Amino acid sequence: MNEWAELCDALDALARSGLAEVHEDGEWLAELTPLHCELRAEGQSPFVHLWSERRNLTRRILCIRERTPERIVLEVQRFGRARPGRLELLRENLPRTPARVTREQFRAFLRRRLAERFPDATVDSLSATPDLKNSFSGLYVRGCMHEGARTWALLAVSPRESAAAVEGILAFGILWLDWTRHRAEHRAVEGLRLFVPRGPAGSCASVLRGFVLRPA
Repeated sequence: MNEWAELCDALDALARSGLAEVHEDGEWLAELTPLHCELRAEGQSPFVHLWSERRNLTRRILCIRERTPERIVLEVQRFGRARPGRLELLRENLPRTPARVTREQFRAFLRRRLAERFPDATVDSLSATPDLKNSFSGLYVRGCMHEGARTWALLAVSPRESAAAVEGILAFGILWLDWTRHRAEHRAVEGLRLFVPRGPAGSCASVLRGFVLRPA
C-alpha cells in the first residue's frame, strides 16, 4: 500500500469517528462539522476534498507532515496562493458542544460577509471564545477592522442567539470598545461597529445590519 492509500484510509477513519476537527493555518474551520472527506489522486500531488452541509474545501497536497490515528498534518497548496499552507485534521477526545460549534460557524460566516461588504478593509482578531477575566461573553463575535489609517472595534451576534443576547450587544460592545482603545498602540480606534440580525432572533443569517457607535 502506498502513502496516498494509507492517507486515504486515515482520513476516512478520522471522518467516521465523528470527532474530527479541521484547522487551516491554526484556524478551526468549524463549518466543516460534521466532516466528510475524500482523496483525489491526480498526478504526483493529489487533492484532498473536505466538505459538510455548510462548506466545502479542496487543497492540493504537497506533502504529509504527520499521520497518526489522532492527527494528520498536511502541507497544502491553496488555489491562487503562492505560499504553502498547513492543514490539520485532529481527533478530539470529546465533541464540542453544539453552541460552541454554531458560534464558530457564525464567526467564519461573519468574516466572509465583512470581506464582501468592506472589500478595502482588513479584518483581524475575530474571536468567539469567551474571556471571563475581561467580561467578554461567548455569545458575541468580537474583533477589529482597519480601513487605511482608521481602526474600528466590532461586535456581532448570530441570529441563532436569543433576543436577550441581541438586546444586550450594546453593553458588551462598549466594554469591547473600551478594551481595544486602551490597548491600541499605533492607531486610534474610531468607534464601534455592531452587527445584528435582520428581523427577529433565529431568522436566516443571510444579511446582517450594522450600526456605528462613535463615543466622544
